[in-house]
Amino acid sequence: MARNREERQRASARRRVETHDSGGGSNYLRLPDGWSLLQAKPGKYRLDFMSYKVTKGKGESGGNPYFEKGELAFERTFFVHRGIGPNQDWHLCAAKTLGEPCPICEHRAKMARDPNADEDVIKELAPKERQLWIPKDLSDPDTNFIMEVSFHLFGKQLDAKVKSGDEEDEYEYFADPVDGKTVRVNFEQSDRGKWVEAVDIEFRARRQSYDADIVDEMPDLDEMLVATPYEKLKRLFLQTGEEKQKDDDDDRPTKTSARGVGKSTKAGQKTADDVGLGEGDQVEYEDEVCEIVRVSKDGTSLTLENEDGDVFKAVGVDEVEAVPKKKSTKKPVPQDDDEDDDWEDDDDVPVAKKSTKKPAKVDDDEDDEPAPKKKSAAPKDEPKKSTKKPASKDDDDDEDWD
Repeated sequence: MARNREERQRASARRRVETHDSGGGSNYLRLPDGWSLLQAKPGKYRLDFMSYKVTKGKGESGGNPYFEKGELAFERTFFVHRGIGPNQDWHLCAAKTLGEPCPICEHRAKMARDPNADEDVIKELAPKERQLWIPKDLSDPDTNFIMEVSFHLFGKQLDAKVKSGDEEDEYEYFADPVDGKTVRVNFEQSDRGKWVEAVDIEFRARRQSYDADIVDEMPDLDEMLVATPYEKLKRLFLQTGEEKQKDDDDDRPTKTSARGVGKSTKAGQKTADDVGLGEGDQVEYEDEVCEIVRVSKDGTSLTLENEDGDVFKAVGVDEVEAVPKKKSTKKPVPQDDDEDDDWEDDDDVPVAKKSTKKPAKVDDDEDDEPAPKKKSAAPKDEPKKSTKKPASKDDDDDEDWD
């Protein structure tokens, strides 16, 4: 029998939006028996999100960071470190997720105190935000699904929709079993990789409500997150054996990409031209599809961006494999305010050409501007009887572009 509305807790999405800090999975995720991961594909989905009762709330070790013990929560935010160890696996960040020691965060903090440390590596080692959800896919209502996705591909857009609603819309209670709403999500294939991202979210009245007691049947999302033991993760990260560890100061990465911690840069690399690669092409790197966003001046080094906006620099041409090209119809995605997504490349300094056109604009994150264009000097001995006028500058030469 359903409980009265006044007698039960309701999971509010608005508080999560207001308190959220906007500034692979087998190694960190254990699904309960009978539950499967929802693999979203391009298209429209109608999802009824379920809530679960929080057994460990914010302030408790390993507790949900946005909900109190006993409340109903509709998602579980967590953080991972990516590309760790020889297999480039993902591992739970115990520090940001559970409040426990994390060897990767400790190493990153030590690097940050070193004025000579590579800032790009420090950024790449930062934990990445992801979320767990309990959706009922109305096109497959008999299957129990867990959705695990990057915050930047779904949760960020959902937060914005909740925040845009008026109080009477009650968008914040979309995951309430009795008064909730069906979330219609339109996923599209990203031009930058094989992943999909939510491009449109709408809240609709549910065709059916659920009994309030259904929350007792929902799995505890907190219990699904598993941290790799500290010493094991440290060995994987530093790529050392069981023997006595060296001092951390001696184990700094020697390669700009965080995915290559403990490896040295290879010599004699091929150039991008050798294999027919250029900016905008998609390549497979460490079992992920990434976009080439920058090619170094000598052509031997690539800057890549993955589905979460993570940027990997100093990636050798021989470390990637080209994927079939797909013509992009979208403008480049602007940089996220998240410090983890910022990138720069000082190697690529544009060279001014002798042209009647002005130099192309440079991205805002480029430190070096192109050299100013020099005006060509008139010949000293110009024929006096020339009947030709100097060529006029075309009005279209100063055209704007994105």
